[in-house]
Amino acid sequence: MFRLDEEVLAWCRDVHPHGTDRQERIDELADHVYCEIRSWVEQGFSEEDAFRRATDQLGSSKELIREHFHSWSFRAQARVISWALLTGNVETLNKTLTGKSRAWLIIGVSLFFAALVTAVDRTFHTSEFTTGIFLAIWWTPFTILALVKPTEGDEDELTRA
Repeated sequence: MFRLDEEVLAWCRDVHPHGTDRQERIDELADHVYCEIRSWVEQGFSEEDAFRRATDQLGSSKELIREHFHSWSFRAQARVISWALLTGNVETLNKTLTGKSRAWLIIGVSLFFAALVTAVDRTFHTSEFTTGIFLAIWWTPFTILALVKPTEGDEDELTRA
């Protein structure tokens, strides 16, 4: 049986999976969804059909996640991306990164580790073993980012194969 309140809440939670102000954003989006549903119900659609039409009209959750994610502060974005990289959560990265931002992150992570290896080697005159350790640590976020695939139509000149 279709339960409108549960469906709306689940859909809004999918759009706003992270953040300290998550509940505020969920409430605001739910209010918007309910307004759209109300207008479809007034036109004679069932609640279930109205929900489907309203969420289709607002866009896919992936599109909305990206739209809302890019309006967050840099610190909030960095926290979500860092946590996704540390936990290997490719799904979160798929939802939040565009092809261009993925490419820039790969470059940024690679440059960060190159600078780190160089600085540590020059400061402490480390061995090849230490360099190998840093390369192994670098390989993890690089591989996770390589698994992220931009959605169709989300590619740009940097990511087109």
